[in-house]
Amino acid sequence: MAIYQQRRPKSAKARQRARAYSGTWARVSRRYRRRHPMCEHGCGRISEMVDHVTPLIAGGARLDPANLQALCCKCHAIKTAEDMKIYPEYHDAS
Repeated sequence: MAIYQQRRPKSAKARQRARAYSGTWARVSRRYRRRHPMCEHGCGRISEMVDHVTPLIAGGARLDPANLQALCCKCHAIKTAEDMKIYPEYHDAS
C-alpha cells in the first residue's frame, strides 16, 4: 500500500498560490457555480470555473461574491489575456 504525501510547493509564489486556492475557495467557487450555471459573459455555454472580476493582483476581494463571475474556459482565456494586458504584474503572479 503506497502512502501519498502532499508535496510542499517549492517557491514562495507557489506556496502563496496554494494558500489562495484553499478549501474555503473551493467551497465558495462550487457554491457560486451552482447559483450561476451559465457563463456570465453571455456566450450561452455552461460555466466551468469561477473567476475574479478584479484580479487579486489588482486588489480584488478573494471571496466576495460581488467580485466573482462564472465563466466557460473560452471566455476565461479571453478575460485572462485582457487582464494580462491591463495588469503587467499579472505575469509575475502566475
